[in-house]
Amino acid sequence: IFRRYKQSIVEYVSMCDANEWYVIEGNTSSVQVFMTPRFLLASTKAEAIFLISLGAKSMSKTVFFKNVIVPQLSEVNPDVADRVIQEMFLQFPSSYVEDRNFVEYLSNAKFIRSHESKKLQSPKDLYDPEIPTMLSLMGPDSFPDEFYCQQHILIYLRQLGLQSILSWKTVL
Repeated sequence: IFRRYKQSIVEYVSMCDANEWYVIEGNTSSVQVFMTPRFLLASTKAEAIFLISLGAKSMSKTVFFKNVIVPQLSEVNPDVADRVIQEMFLQFPSSYVEDRNFVEYLSNAKFIRSHESKKLQSPKDLYDPEIPTMLSLMGPDSFPDEFYCQQHILIYLRQLGLQSILSWKTVL
């Protein structure tokens, strides 16, 4: 009998139909919001290996982020979304090793809230808030929300294409 989640509600299931489920390894409660009944959360690597040996399928964190979390970000509480994105950035180096296309995907994905309207934007569509010239030339919605202006998050956003110069297209 193993845990599965349905909108943060824990259910326990037998492994009779294991081939219908995906295993996500991790001990974070914030991803549970995004899990459908098709997911089992393994608390440890050993538990994940055991579930896979019973027939469940493994899903990497990068695939889970791309295919499950990003499409649902606009539907969850912004604080939950922020926490999940912050956790993703903490795992960014290992995610990049796991999937070399992850950086390109994140550069184009709309998963960062803008400062004023709180609309989800891609990093490459926003400007660096630490460049004074940008602050004076661009409107507040051209920058990431305050939460994403933390130094350790800005480092990753810059790697994902956060803009630091104005293009002619933007000026015109």
